[in-house]
Amino acid sequence: GIAVLDRNLKLKAMYPTRGTCYDVVLYEGVLYAAEGRAGLAGYDAATMEELWRYEPEKKVIKQVRLSPKGRFALLHSGDTEASVVRLEDLMEVYSRRTNSQMYHHNISSTLIDGRYLCFWANATNEIWLDFGVEDDRAFPAEVVEHVSRTYMTGGVVDHQGKALNMTSNGYIIYDPKEDPAALTAVGGCTGKPTVHGDLLIVTNRVRGS
Repeated sequence: GIAVLDRNLKLKAMYPTRGTCYDVVLYEGVLYAAEGRAGLAGYDAATMEELWRYEPEKKVIKQVRLSPKGRFALLHSGDTEASVVRLEDLMEVYSRRTNSQMYHHNISSTLIDGRYLCFWANATNEIWLDFGVEDDRAFPAEVVEHVSRTYMTGGVVDHQGKALNMTSNGYIIYDPKEDPAALTAVGGCTGKPTVHGDLLIVTNRVRGS
């Protein structure tokens, strides 16, 4: 289900879901929930009434991220697959398999420079999609693919219009269309990153830190 916590992390409400809820995104009053084999669900955030459900056959939806103005959802939709769904009619407009395993939360946590999202397989390939700032395209453009520096515990977020990528031994910062292969990681930590102003917060589920 979906838990609602207050600022002190005390449980306020619990809402059941049809499938295991792996990820949520809130956008303009709609709560988007990745519910595994039960697909992607949209709920009215005020009432938690189910508005619609996208339930693709033989796909497990583990993560969801939205395009700049919420027209598309990029989904982690299988062990080695990501796909894009046009939300106005719940039609799949893009699908791509990776070269290796996608474990958990293998999509960038935020839009990069207001227009890019990426997804990656563990230490093999990293694929970048450009939705455009106005989000007015028929489908996203696949702009670049390069060797991924991101491992199972890592992640990618925006930092001042560039990608901040947590690798296996620190972080690198680069333009989405730049090949990061030659960059040296700094910081010495690893995990899923969040950037708040100049503060980098890193959580590592494997290490519990």
